[in-house]
Amino acid sequence: MLYEIVDIRNYQDPEALNAIDDAMNDQNLVFNATSLMNMGFVSLVEISRAVKRAMAVCNCNGIPVKEHFKSIYISDNDSHTLQRDWKLSRLAYTLVIINGASD
Repeated sequence: MLYEIVDIRNYQDPEALNAIDDAMNDQNLVFNATSLMNMGFVSLVEISRAVKRAMAVCNCNGIPVKEHFKSIYISDNDSHTLQRDWKLSRLAYTLVIINGASD
C-alpha cells in the first residue's frame, strides 16, 4: 500500500482563501439597503446616493468597504427586471442613514 504525505501548512489556494474570507465578511452583512424605504427614503436612487456617500466615508477613514457593503441583485418576476440592492453591516447601515438626503 502506498501513502502520500501532504504538508498542508504551506498549501495556499488563493481562490479558497478568498472564498473563506468572503464568507466570513458576509456573516456581518445583516441589513438590506431597500429596507431603508421604511425609514424615510423615497426612492432607490436616493438610497444608492446615500450608499455611495457612506462608502466614501469608509474610504476616507481607512475602513475596508468590502467588509461592510456587498452589491446584490433582486429579481422582480412580475416586471421581469433586476433591482440592485446592498447587503450592509450595522456600521454601513448607520452610515447610509446618516448620509441620506438632508432636505
